[in-house]
Amino acid sequence: MSSSDCGAVVLRTQLQKAELSAERVLHETKCIAFSCITDLFDAEGRLRPLADVPPDVAAALRTHQTRETGDGTRVVIQLWDKVRALELLCRHLGLLKGALQVEGPLEIRWQDAGGAP
Repeated sequence: MSSSDCGAVVLRTQLQKAELSAERVLHETKCIAFSCITDLFDAEGRLRPLADVPPDVAAALRTHQTRETGDGTRVVIQLWDKVRALELLCRHLGLLKGALQVEGPLEIRWQDAGGAP
């Protein structure tokens, strides 16, 4: 076995021990990309207890802090960067290519509000 083959086996073993896979990484990224902050609240607009938040929704939570203030309890929530997660998924799917690429002839027609070209 070559040293590169040996390194690949070691890496694969480490990933398995850590329960890491491409599918899991894509799933976590998807949870962030398609997260909706309203999923953290019930029908009456109250924040759900963390124990009641589904794992796919909780995956989008970056921070959750509870602070006691003079006016009562204040909860601070931050979500992971949704736009960045969408960008990563788009790149993975080949939807972003860095710059607009046009092949073949390109015809652009302008139509004014009256409908005349």
